[in-house]
Amino acid sequence: MNAKDRIWNIVSARNAIREYFLQSDADFLIFMDSDMIFEAEIVNKLLEFANFYDVVYNGYLDRGNPKGINLTGFGGTLIKRWVIEKIRFRCKEKNGRVIDEGVYFEFDLVKLRAKIYRGFIAYSEHHDPKNPPIICYPRKLTKWERIRNDPRFRFCFHLISIPLCYDILWHLSMKMKS
Repeated sequence: MNAKDRIWNIVSARNAIREYFLQSDADFLIFMDSDMIFEAEIVNKLLEFANFYDVVYNGYLDRGNPKGINLTGFGGTLIKRWVIEKIRFRCKEKNGRVIDEGVYFEFDLVKLRAKIYRGFIAYSEHHDPKNPPIICYPRKLTKWERIRNDPRFRFCFHLISIPLCYDILWHLSMKMKS
């Protein structure tokens, strides 16, 4: 399966989950990735932050790169109902390049003026069949992590990335890993 097929499958699955959720009367949708293990209290910790925020991202470390952090992925993310009602997951593919659903979701969150929290609030393990699990402990974000994950900062890059179909922030993070 190539990257294009993979991302379209993920977007389709997220939208199917979204539709199922919208038929319920639940107040929150929580995504947890199948290649991750979380501490038992993660749902309670996410709900504590939901008292003040519309979307709560529990950060984790990227598989295969213990120095790579992910504070915008959906692995361990709580989203309030009103947000899910307004945002449909989508992606874009052009000339073999892909803008994934996370970029669009984040872009839409800023346009909606949703309150977003990103942090390492719960223990997690990110599993890769070829490597040992990458373990992440709860901790405060560094100043640099807070700056580069600020929604307004990221929105500016997304304004350029989306029309170009070139995820500038992702490509910068890949260069920083090497």
